[in-house]
Amino acid sequence: MGTVEQSVVNRRLGRSERFFWLLDQASSMSFSFYTLLQGELDISDLQRAMQRLQQEQPMLRVRVSVEAKQAYFRSVSGPLIEVQKIAEDGTPWREQILQQLAIPFAADEYPLIRCFYKSMQGQCLVFFICHHAIGDGMSITRLMQRLLRMVTNPQQLNAPVEYQPSHRALDELLPLSYQGLRGSFRALINRSTEMRDWYRYGKPRHVSAFKPRSSGSSRPGCVLFKLVEADTVALLACCKKKGFSLQSVLIAAQLYAQNSFDNKADWASMAVSSAVDVRGQLIETVSNDEVGLYMSFVLTALKFKRDDDFWQIVGQANKQLKLHISRESALGFWHNLPPGFLFGSTLKGAKRLLSTAKALSPASCIISNLGRLEYQGLHGVEVLESSFNLCPSVLTSFCTAVTTVNGELTIGLNFDRQKMKEENVAVISESMRILLVTAVDR
Repeated sequence: MGTVEQSVVNRRLGRSERFFWLLDQASSMSFSFYTLLQGELDISDLQRAMQRLQQEQPMLRVRVSVEAKQAYFRSVSGPLIEVQKIAEDGTPWREQILQQLAIPFAADEYPLIRCFYKSMQGQCLVFFICHHAIGDGMSITRLMQRLLRMVTNPQQLNAPVEYQPSHRALDELLPLSYQGLRGSFRALINRSTEMRDWYRYGKPRHVSAFKPRSSGSSRPGCVLFKLVEADTVALLACCKKKGFSLQSVLIAAQLYAQNSFDNKADWASMAVSSAVDVRGQLIETVSNDEVGLYMSFVLTALKFKRDDDFWQIVGQANKQLKLHISRESALGFWHNLPPGFLFGSTLKGAKRLLSTAKALSPASCIISNLGRLEYQGLHGVEVLESSFNLCPSVLTSFCTAVTTVNGELTIGLNFDRQKMKEENVAVISESMRILLVTAVDR
């Protein structure tokens, strides 16, 4: 339910928000979310809808201001978000998204989200580039769904604005046992357990084709594949029959494919960060339509031997995920981070945070699984594809984005072209696709 008056954000950044804002200055953490449509939209209506959403959503009207060495969100009554039209210059639309994703946000930039539109002979593309300090995959997905419903339904576009309440940081909404010194102590125990898992079978390592870099700009790349509806249905049915989550299968498939790429190795120890939406575990209800950062991570570490059975690896991943989720490890993730006072709100502080985060983290990849995306109530257009692109940080080899639209599973392996060659990622991607298709019971 919206509020009567437009909300104002005037507070310090929470732990997770500050982490993403500060780290972004040393290594871009932006992400994109796109939707490809059959049919075309009127860019003026799209502009009206985007500006209306910016009026409703407090976090779409903020910039970060550093005052007395502390970072604050401050609401801005400046220019509204402009929908930027992408010209046709012969560049594939997927590559144009990645080109825009490569452009970093300035530390004090406003707004912290960009919106783009491209018309393509009976089809069109709409996409966001978002700073991770103000939103996560779930909230930006919902924002896209609302934008498209509004622009294709004139009555919604002309209805009274429903303002969202003033946004609160994730830290303030965690259960009391995860706040303050008590939460930090609990997090210390969780981190000790995680590190034990990381080194149980040997230090986790990146795939051999990965070339680490320290900091600076990235060159985002993505290799994407789809499972047709029949293969998606078969995979989900097999997961249900065996009692395993889809996330466990995705973890095993990616790491199994990476290990197969390094076929000279007898074994490999690899780690995965699984993105988790924690909205349902907070002490206060958060609106489904609220733009904000309410994600965390569950960390798993696994050992792979060359001859291991695929479903055996799935079982290991599933067991770890269930154990960590039952312990609510995700809620304490941000308390695992080094104390904020060690890192000033400057580029120097950002580089120090990056260096410390690398020292405290295993070689890993990230898998974000949003599940089934619903695009109901659209008129005059049909959704053909919708998914993510992410700027992989210097800490990870891959950021894998997983969505299901129109019954098809879409999986994109996002990587940095400065760290990995696209042809190597394509080999791993194809191996992963074959595993997901052939490993299921038909």
